[in-house]
Amino acid sequence: PNQLFLDLVYTVFAEADVITRRAVLRNGNEQPLSIRRLLSLMLDMPNDSFHMVTFDGTWIAEAHKHTRPITYGLTVNMSTTGASCSRHNPGFLLVSADARENVGDVYGFNLFYSGNHYGAAELSVQDLVRVSIGINPYCFEWTLKQGEQFETPEAVMSYSGGGFNGLSQHFHEFVNRH
Repeated sequence: PNQLFLDLVYTVFAEADVITRRAVLRNGNEQPLSIRRLLSLMLDMPNDSFHMVTFDGTWIAEAHKHTRPITYGLTVNMSTTGASCSRHNPGFLLVSADARENVGDVYGFNLFYSGNHYGAAELSVQDLVRVSIGINPYCFEWTLKQGEQFETPEAVMSYSGGGFNGLSQHFHEFVNRH
């Protein structure tokens, strides 16, 4: 029998309205396992005509807000530079069309990781939005020998019905306490 074990580890930070998730893969097989893709988070949500908001830029011109609609297919925010940087933050927001500073639905996803990152929202024909975030699978490969484990970086997620400011407060509370 195959002796691969996958643990999905969730942590709830109730005081900040934040949930984190990571995956831990253990190889109990005699043969080594080649990991080419293992994301920290995948989550299906009902479609709310979301827009993806990213914060991109360059040195001394960081965090420019970019907004694009989520349409059928895949919308990706990723980096292959080897580090999180001013060009592409390893996180994004999914926002309702009416979201403003203090009103509207805002979902935030971020990754505790400073390497190649991948984040995506995929709208299916069933009208579900699949959110995924983790290490960028581009040129990624990790050999997992018998008895070893691989742990993905933690993905952070939060929701606010109080617009961008509400979500910002959740993340600030989380970072300040943890």
